[in-house]
Amino acid sequence: MVTILKKYTLLTQIKIKQRKMYVNAKKRSFTDPRVVDCSQQLDKLLNEYQSKYKNNLY
Repeated sequence: MVTILKKYTLLTQIKIKQRKMYVNAKKRSFTDPRVVDCSQQLDKLLNEYQSKYKNNLY
């Protein structure tokens, strides 16, 4: 149960970070340092998700 909660918490963090990146890119440009930083943070979250849950379908 705790693992499922952690997984969905991480997925929520990923969705929030994606949205933040898209909004920032729309206001600025894709090469703006704030957008690049957000993208790098998103990459870390995605890597964490993949490493923890790549074999776990649920």
